Amino acid sequence: MISPPTTWGPAPPVDRQHRRVHPGLVVGAILIVAASVTAAAVYAVRAAGRAAEVLPPAARSATRDIGASTAATDLPDVPDLPSRLYGLLGDGSRVYILTDAGVVARSIPDLSFRWWQRSCHNPEWATPISRVLGERLIIRCGPRLTALDVADGHELWGFDLEANPAFTRWSATTLVLLYDNGRTEVHDAATGELRWTRPTAGGEFGPADADESTVYINEVQTLRAFDALTGEQKWEVKVTANGLWADGPTIIARAKDHHLHFIDTRTGAEMAVGPKDDVGMQNAAIMGVSADVVLAFAPKDNQVVTAYARRDGSILWQRQGKAANTWWAGISGPYVILMSGGSTGTATLEVLDATSGKTLTTHAGVSPTRPWLAGTTMLYASPSSAGGIVVEELG
Repeated sequence: MISPPTTWGPAPPVDRQHRRVHPGLVVGAILIVAASVTAAAVYAVRAAGRAAEVLPPAARSATRDIGASTAATDLPDVPDLPSRLYGLLGDGSRVYILTDAGVVARSIPDLSFRWWQRSCHNPEWATPISRVLGERLIIRCGPRLTALDVADGHELWGFDLEANPAFTRWSATTLVLLYDNGRTEVHDAATGELRWTRPTAGGEFGPADADESTVYINEVQTLRAFDALTGEQKWEVKVTANGLWADGPTIIARAKDHHLHFIDTRTGAEMAVGPKDDVGMQNAAIMGVSADVVLAFAPKDNQVVTAYARRDGSILWQRQGKAANTWWAGISGPYVILMSGGSTGTATLEVLDATSGKTLTTHAGVSPTRPWLAGTTMLYASPSSAGGIVVEELG
């Protein structure tokens, strides 16, 4: 069994690396919760406001549970995947295909049909927000964030989003949503319940991350750690991060000072600072971390991909992707994958050695949809393959 893709990174940053919010918007966000409390306070909002809706079996959306033995070609109403594909997600045993006609689940590796959840139409921004967390597929369906049961596609809970989040991060137990108005929401991943919310200090914020017990948010040149259940602040440290990645006992910050900072998740103490990197990486986000490599990508800054040594933050290799129009990068174990092109309807997928940057394989003419990789299993979309999806074992 392949482990879930715990090393998967966030979507590439758009224009949200460091936001300044008008003070009036911050005041508005504060008044929503408590008019008399200062902007730096934490608000505990349990089962109030936009509480998650948990659906009983009788009220769940209609779902077709087809079974592993049924081929997609025997189902004429299955979506035409190659022409209606938004993104791919996986969990080692199934691939979840996001289309404008719903979510389709197929088994790995034979791609046999499992179920089709038709209630999730036009999953706008589905891939950046969506994740597989244990037995739940968390997915944005239009204005709604929904959890589907991975076994049969039934909707477990859902709630309406107030807007498109500027940042979304997650752990196995926690979902973090940061909005452009400076509002942070922290939800229980199992139930969708809103645990707590707070206005961002000073209205200026950068990236966020979470682990099993802590939520990390970069606010006004300061990285702050909050208890994931209560919202109580644990510690803070002065660093202005473009990218954050919680990695066991360490939170890795790719900062505007062009260094990687390694910070103790328990105390906020700085454990190490890597050497200064290339100036072309000032807006880089961390796309993923393996045992040996930290991968960062700066799509706005000449599309530079940089691999750092996990042990000390030194640069292993850099890749300039502007000529090829590189727009996405990811890492899992010993492999890095890059997606480039797509303006003509097809893209190029490259698999690189994570420590050397050497290109191992190249696939041209694939669909311009973000691939999925866990361990040595890679999934990608191709208009030339039967069913539109390719399963490839690397190595």
